[in-house]
Amino acid sequence: MSSEVASGFSRKNPFPAVHAVNRRLSGAESQKETRHHEISLGGSGLVYEVGDSLGVFPSNDPVLVGEILESLGFSGEESMTAPDGSVKGLGELLLKDLAITAPSKEFLAALVGKAGDAVAELAGLTGDPARKKDLEGYLWGREVIDFLIENRGVSWTPEEFVKSLRKLQPRLYSIASSQKAVGESVHLTIATVRYESLGRGRKGVASTFLADRSGGGVPVPIFVHTAKHFRLPEDPATPVIMVGPGTGVAPFRAFLQERRAVGAVGKNWLFFGEQRRSSDFLYEEELQGLEQEGY
Repeated sequence: MSSEVASGFSRKNPFPAVHAVNRRLSGAESQKETRHHEISLGGSGLVYEVGDSLGVFPSNDPVLVGEILESLGFSGEESMTAPDGSVKGLGELLLKDLAITAPSKEFLAALVGKAGDAVAELAGLTGDPARKKDLEGYLWGREVIDFLIENRGVSWTPEEFVKSLRKLQPRLYSIASSQKAVGESVHLTIATVRYESLGRGRKGVASTFLADRSGGGVPVPIFVHTAKHFRLPEDPATPVIMVGPGTGVAPFRAFLQERRAVGAVGKNWLFFGEQRRSSDFLYEEELQGLEQEGY
């Protein structure tokens, strides 16, 4: 029986889970911020297998939402219809329902139509299919807020702006735990995305939602995404070779927990790479412990 059938929770009806553990894995000297997250499945009835992914519905950064509203001259209280048909204030809609970072084709087309000569370079790039690569280079590091700030004289209605945005989609993360080992919990290993471009700090929507904004009473809407073709061999005596770069270690941590939980006798080889052993050896003590136990 699938997790959806057993629990009643799915992508269309995600479970509002408690974010129980959020700790940094990478060391202070690391150039990356990789975090270990534990999310409670208590009361959900959700089940998963190693190899599955967890779908997470993030919320946007409220600071960015505020900047967008300010740049457009909107209060955020404007009554709008959400993608699911419900009626919400514009601020809440931008926070929870719409993608407000990477500009959509619809947003760019609407901006070109409104701004005219003020965005001549953008108009030339979007109007020529042969310049697709040039357009990608131009858009790299640019977000919706950049275009709004650069073109403050362009007038939008709330309806026009909302229509130009895509629906905010869930993110899928490889599950980093075996339910046989951790019970009503699910673990994730996620590199938090933070960088600068064009003089502004940028944030990955879902990775910073989990790192900074969930927990403390803010639920994480989740669902289980089954991966039928990413499984351990049925015979526990079969050897397993696992190769994953960087945080690609996540599903293989789950595989190793599973092999230990069922007493698998097949040998296990794990290969994964990161920047520095001294600061980026993810789950070092745990993996060395499994090695010492013979797994």
